[in-house]
Amino acid sequence: MRFSVEWLDGAPNACAEERATLCRLRIFVGDENACVFYDPRTDEKYDHVVVPAVHLAEGIATEWWSIFGGRDREHSLLSCRTGFVLPDVRFSFDGVTFEVVGDQLHCNNPKLRFWLVGSETLSRDSAESVLSHFVERVIDKLSREGVTDSEVALCWSRVSESRADPEVRPFCEATAALGADPYSISDADASFIEAAGDLFVGEALIEFLAGVGKMHHAAERDTAPHESARTTALENVHRLERRPRYKARLPELHDAGRQIRDATQRCSGERSWAPGYRAARAFRKAIGVSGDDIIESPKAVAGRLGGRSFAPVQGLSDILAVIVRDEGDVRIHLRDRGRRQWSAW
Repeated sequence: MRFSVEWLDGAPNACAEERATLCRLRIFVGDENACVFYDPRTDEKYDHVVVPAVHLAEGIATEWWSIFGGRDREHSLLSCRTGFVLPDVRFSFDGVTFEVVGDQLHCNNPKLRFWLVGSETLSRDSAESVLSHFVERVIDKLSREGVTDSEVALCWSRVSESRADPEVRPFCEATAALGADPYSISDADASFIEAAGDLFVGEALIEFLAGVGKMHHAAERDTAPHESARTTALENVHRLERRPRYKARLPELHDAGRQIRDATQRCSGERSWAPGYRAARAFRKAIGVSGDDIIESPKAVAGRLGGRSFAPVQGLSDILAVIVRDEGDVRIHLRDRGRRQWSAW
């Protein structure tokens, strides 16, 4: 992913930030320039859009922690249009890989068509470098034009300070995973993160918070205000860890995981689901199940991984599974979905 910016001087925009950052913008996703569009009014093809870059930079700066804290949470550049035309470029981060996708887009006002489709996968470091470089370039242009108190500069200053602090950065990411604003977090959200931190650390904490964040917002729409799906989820995790270990332990899963690790490596330009299919085939091979064999139940899989006494969890809602890794020992507490629901999978 790459942003190409060609500044345009003497812009007629009334807003000082827009005047200072009007540009010819090109956004490259893989080998494709997502900003290429066709204008039926002139019957011409153009390789850039003319927009003030400040709105796009402000959107990235504002959503920074949500972009890198939310797991598989899609972000679209279309949300930064603010009355100007942008292509349909979306990205998401799964904790390891940053995926960028450009898609076709037909606009009615003005009537334009973006038709190039591209995709690209980046590491987190590469994605942070691309996005931060674009934001900082826009802020530098604003500063050179005498606009020193812009909203994007203030927002980015706060984000930059947090990124540089090894104690604040994890908290900001955890808060965003929960779906909250790190800079205006409520006492309830802060207390919940602290409680979750007693059970989870690192990436596991982010994954849990991202999952229960979605559950909590859905529950707020569907149930009484005093009920909290995320609190119930945390209580369920405590309950699961009190179960006898032999009911969740899979002694051979760690070694099987090492066998399929190479199959999960992402290839440049492929969609996020592709490694999953390769991993599934490699896993079948690791446990001795051919591609034509039907896996009848989770218990059957557990048996092939040394979990002779494995048992799904009865009465567990919302959570599909909790995975515990402890010095090479792997335990999976899996919700009992019933034989009929398992067969549908």
